[in-house]
Amino acid sequence: MRTNDLAHGNESIYDSVYDGLVRLENLGFGVDSPEGNQPSILFYYPIAQGNPFQAIYYSEFLVNGVVPIGVDKIEKITAFRLPVNSFLHLHWLGGIIGDAENEKIANERIEEFVSQINSIKTNGVKIVWTVHNILPHDSNLKEAQIYLRKELIRLADVIHIMNQETKLLSEPFFEIPDEKIIFSPHPSYRGYYPSIVTREESRFQLKIPQDSVVYLFFGSIQAYKGLEDLIIAFEELEKKNPKIFLLIAGKVVNKSHFSLIKNKIQSNMKIRLIESRIPTEHVQYFFKASDYCICPYRVTLNSGVAHLSHAFDIPVIGPNIGGFKLLLEQGGGFLFDSEDITDLYNTLTKSLDETILVEDIQALDSKFEMKAISKSFCSKLLKFPM
Repeated sequence: MRTNDLAHGNESIYDSVYDGLVRLENLGFGVDSPEGNQPSILFYYPIAQGNPFQAIYYSEFLVNGVVPIGVDKIEKITAFRLPVNSFLHLHWLGGIIGDAENEKIANERIEEFVSQINSIKTNGVKIVWTVHNILPHDSNLKEAQIYLRKELIRLADVIHIMNQETKLLSEPFFEIPDEKIIFSPHPSYRGYYPSIVTREESRFQLKIPQDSVVYLFFGSIQAYKGLEDLIIAFEELEKKNPKIFLLIAGKVVNKSHFSLIKNKIQSNMKIRLIESRIPTEHVQYFFKASDYCICPYRVTLNSGVAHLSHAFDIPVIGPNIGGFKLLLEQGGGFLFDSEDITDLYNTLTKSLDETILVEDIQALDSKFEMKAISKSFCSKLLKFPM
């Protein structure tokens, strides 16, 4: 992939396409190759900075005849007509409407997006959409967001879902046709992040008592993730077990909302807040220091944090919806009722008395091995009838 150069404007898409096709030809995928060895180009948008999902999902594409190329603006490829199989893979849609002030401006941006996609389709490029979430979390202009997704579903050739409940959970807002669906699960992150430090060293570096039971809340801090619920349940449990500890690490997205609970966090000596994005090389310290990763989400579709936790052999406490439900029903942690804060408290209490075996987490995590999922998704995409 040429994502870093493209993201910083140091290389043109034309250069990336040319170089990619040359590399594919050297691997035996040329325009004059047999039918099974035809080269393909996959553009993807947006380029996720600091999120390894795309790097993992495309990790086996090149050796299987597909060049993934990130684009920072869709209009850069509207004129592309390539003599090879071509895709545009759309991921998160937040940037399309962006910071539109009202429905009128949002709909104008949607119409521009639809026009761009129509131009791209006219040039023979197939459209793929991965449903990362049903609607943007804490989104405004809900009707415009729904309209955008309905238009994209109409235009898409392939809709990629990562858990089997996606179609059902989407039905209150939009309908996904069965004939357009490819299922391929969220991959494990095992092997992507460094994982060499010990539990003792991690707790020393983070100034956490060695004898504590540590719960980790990891990732961006947003209202829908239920951090306020977690703090209430944690402090109630702390009255019965003073040796528990809560570690919160992530960038605050909604600062006005977070300010309401920040004082409560800072007044509790058993809660540690790291209010920033965690660098890749430091992620291991937070998980290695923890006994459980806890995701008190009120709304969710997929379970990236759960897979990240399992990559470090740490069990997960998550809501009984979406990807968490489908993953944790197989083991690797505990589920709680996402609409019942009392059940969150009861599940925290349960976690103090029951043990999740590392061997069971590893066995579950092996079903989501990153290279196997990348190769499988690539194969399904190339064979999909379009």
